[in-house]
Amino acid sequence: QKEREAMTPISIRKKSAEYAKEAVDIQLKSFQRYGIWGDWNSIYMTLQPEYEAAQIRVFGDMITNGHI
Repeated sequence: QKEREAMTPISIRKKSAEYAKEAVDIQLKSFQRYGIWGDWNSIYMTLQPEYEAAQIRVFGDMITNGHI
């Protein structure tokens, strides 16, 4: 409980990213074991900075165009 209360938004985000990366590694190994084809060296993850930047740009466009 005390550890959770002491966490800052940044530390929560870092811990969440670590957990997500571990989950993705497990999923990738499972997919490969199941024989699923994919470009395993170039995976898509929503926590990649490029994805986040694209989402911010889209959100800005939505505001600029009066959708929000």
